[in-house]
Amino acid sequence: MTPASRASSRRERPSTPQGYERLGRRLDAALAGAGGGIAEGLALFARAYVEFGVENRALLGLMHHPKDVPRDERLTAANDRAFAAPLRLLAEARARGDIDPDTTGRVDMTLLALLRGLTVLVATGVHGDRPLDELVTGTVNTLLNGLRPR
Repeated sequence: MTPASRASSRRERPSTPQGYERLGRRLDAALAGAGGGIAEGLALFARAYVEFGVENRALLGLMHHPKDVPRDERLTAANDRAFAAPLRLLAEARARGDIDPDTTGRVDMTLLALLRGLTVLVATGVHGDRPLDELVTGTVNTLLNGLRPR
């Protein structure tokens, strides 16, 4: 691929900040219906993220691995905005004692890795015949059992 064709390809696809904006709207809408419990909130977050990722596989890949997009303030702000509602959910869960308060950062990365993995499993059909809701809820419940304070 020539530099000109790579540049043309980049112009034809949604930009990374636009991708984060679209993801953020999806996550905000999903979490607006959360009843306050961490299990329900994480399941809603996970389902919305996985659905977005399956519907926008190439864009999600670009968003999380922007080799040809320099990391700048606009991109960082778009990322922060996209994940504001899920981060708020986790902060509230920590404050209520639903998850260990000494997990900031580690939990965020664990969730992102888990959701990226679920997205790949669903997008490639590796998850089999299990319905998405069952897969997401079961995975979130398993994760939460490991995050609860002891």
